[in-house]
Amino acid sequence: MEFSFIDFIVGFLMVGAMAHIVASCAEVSFPSAFGYSPKANLIHGLLAAFIALDIYFFSYGFAATIGNSMLMGMFDLIILYALFGRMLHKKIQKKNLAVPARQA
Repeated sequence: MEFSFIDFIVGFLMVGAMAHIVASCAEVSFPSAFGYSPKANLIHGLLAAFIALDIYFFSYGFAATIGNSMLMGMFDLIILYALFGRMLHKKIQKKNLAVPARQA
């Protein structure tokens, strides 16, 4: 298998998108192209994911894009986390705060 620069850029953008969306949902101050706020990170992450998908689509075509299960899985995970990540994060935080600390 040979190295593909297009695939490298697409993967780089997708992983970066996930980092920004997670930072947005966790409300962590994380630098992005649009600032440090959670909304800026969400916009940055979604924009990077759509740019990655567009690069792949214009390089390989629609059938190859839809047929690439790893790319579609990453994109679906990013979209689902963008939609439900904040709710899940708050639910986990609430559950962790309700559990008393163990005595050593």
